[in-house]
Amino acid sequence: MEQITQIALNKAIMLLKAIKAEYVIQIPDAPIINEGSLEVVAPRERKRRQMTVPYGTYSHFLTGRDFDGMKVGDVFLLEPGEFDAESLRSAAVSRGCKLWGNGSVISTIKNNVIEFMRLQ
Repeated sequence: MEQITQIALNKAIMLLKAIKAEYVIQIPDAPIINEGSLEVVAPRERKRRQMTVPYGTYSHFLTGRDFDGMKVGDVFLLEPGEFDAESLRSAAVSRGCKLWGNGSVISTIKNNVIEFMRLQ
């Protein structure tokens, strides 16, 4: 470990001890410093859920139907076709929030037709 790194580590440990903190310090090329009852655990592996349609499918489906061109107060009706209505509704509302901001779109599903209204 470089001398400047050791000096910084010693100062950090001194400050942590002064406030009576529990800590674990892990630095490359140095042993783990453990003060207190904390323990080091390996990070969990992130699991991705199984995709039902390829990435970008819903976005492409919406782009071809002028969803992005909605103005405030417009109502947009969308038949899901071969897609799951709830999944498509969720993707469309997410797209609307990205385009116009959170809370800008409300939606409902009625008789397998998705209805959207742009609020802002």
